Amino acid sequence: MGLPAPWPTEQLFARGGATLSAHLHGIDGFLPPHSHTFAELVVVLGGRGVQRSAEGDRALAAGDLLLLPPGVWHAYRSDGLRLLDCCLGLDLLHQGLGWMAQDPASAGLWAALAAAGPAPRLRTATLDAAQLAAATATGRALEAVTWQRTPPALTAIARLCDLLAVLAPAVPAATAHHPGAPTVLAGGCRALMEQDLARAWTLTGLARRLGCDRTHLARLFRRDHGLPPMAWLAQRRAERAAELLASTDWPIARVAAAVGWPQPHHFARRFRQCHGISASAWRARAAGQGAVTA
Repeated sequence: MGLPAPWPTEQLFARGGATLSAHLHGIDGFLPPHSHTFAELVVVLGGRGVQRSAEGDRALAAGDLLLLPPGVWHAYRSDGLRLLDCCLGLDLLHQGLGWMAQDPASAGLWAALAAAGPAPRLRTATLDAAQLAAATATGRALEAVTWQRTPPALTAIARLCDLLAVLAPAVPAATAHHPGAPTVLAGGCRALMEQDLARAWTLTGLARRLGCDRTHLARLFRRDHGLPPMAWLAQRRAERAAELLASTDWPIARVAAAVGWPQPHHFARRFRQCHGISASAWRARAAGQGAVTA
């Protein structure tokens, strides 16, 4: 079975504004497992609860900071948890905030949110009382602009930078960016494709979006991810198709369109190349193993 179903981004980001949202809210009871195609940071403001993730169960208390890069899943059991929840689109993280990777004061926070590679993981930190109070105040200011119908992007990003400046000192040094980590360009390329698998990406188009030479981008991407960008995209599309087949009851044609292979014969061929069986056989096998429908 694949990851829990991703949280729908259309519920988070207002059209026409910056791809970020911030919300101060409460959780009571159980929030089911879900994964992300965006980065998420959570500050626990109060209440009691437990977070469940691939890292195990963690009791939550006021001042806990949770950093979830794309691809991480989690769930909550809560008794009145109050949270500041901030979600960052991958384009914003890798393009608008890519400078953070080279800034010693904020590289740790950026690396924890942008963690690339086959096994991204949840990171945690703890805020002191002053940091928690400042995060609450800056979070409210950010919420005020990101939940407008068409938020002013520059104002929203300025408020986000205020919040990140509060949180960055609390992130453990172990999460800092290091020479062996994927470069900003390669990470940005991966993030763009991951955010919109259905788009007809080309190497030229990706290089243009990132403002770099296509040959340079291809070399960096292959060094960091082990595959050329288009080969990585094909592999990720096949993986995502398998996740959707196992976790939804969508028709195969809808799954194919969602991952960027809308032509049935092309989808069938590429899926079989990656997984060795047909899409329908994959779904039947997943159902037989007790896959949960989203």
